[in-house]
Amino acid sequence: RALGGAAFLALTWLLWAGQPVAAREVSMPLRFDHALVEQLLLEQLFTGPESSLVALRDGSGCNYLVLTDPKLSGVDGLLRVRSAARARVATAIGTQCLVLLDWTGFVETDQRAELDSQRPRVRFSTVASRLLDQDGQPTTLAGAVWGWVSDHVHPRIDRLNVDLEAPLGEIRSLLPLVLARDDAGRTQRIVDSLTLTAVEVQADAVALGARLDVPAIPGAAPTPEPVLSEQELAQWQQAWQRDRKSTRLNSSHSSVSRMPSS
Repeated sequence: RALGGAAFLALTWLLWAGQPVAAREVSMPLRFDHALVEQLLLEQLFTGPESSLVALRDGSGCNYLVLTDPKLSGVDGLLRVRSAARARVATAIGTQCLVLLDWTGFVETDQRAELDSQRPRVRFSTVASRLLDQDGQPTTLAGAVWGWVSDHVHPRIDRLNVDLEAPLGEIRSLLPLVLARDDAGRTQRIVDSLTLTAVEVQADAVALGARLDVPAIPGAAPTPEPVLSEQELAQWQQAWQRDRKSTRLNSSHSSVSRMPSS
């Protein structure tokens, strides 16, 4: 709903500020902060016990990789997801597990945000990942776990998406409220033109670009220039008088009839 509220304010300003006579494109910035994306991440992927993502758990119960508590940030135009992780590499011997590695630390992935070409949503794809120790430092001690991250974590994290169908639908429903109501066809063309144009991961949010094509108002006369306020007129008069003195014109013979019309 924050997207719709911001969009409503932007639309009110952009579309009512001087009802355009000529056709133009209206760019409309939208954004959603990382807290929203983090909530979607929990809802879509971290659905295991205690909000965990069970990336791997074999039939014997000896081997597993579990992620919890994801934290998001924007780094160099990418969405960074750092999750607490625990893993165990073991061999099943009868009903027992011979533990080869018991590891805790963090799994960090960097995701590129892209607009879906088929529907209004933002998708994410993994471009880099790393294992960190409990102090948040890169580690190679858990090398055996790396294959699990590549094979089981990447595909799951790549399922994260932000569906924008509902927010855009809200904006479309608001558009007729801020547009002239005497031309339903023109209003519908503007509504139908709403398009997402770009997505960018910022330090604290994911920013979107949206565009509206606003057609010209048929038969409309050019919008007159705004009338100067009394203060602006006084300032103009003072500047005009200074200019006359600087060019050594005889200001005493000036008349109102020679002043340029505003």
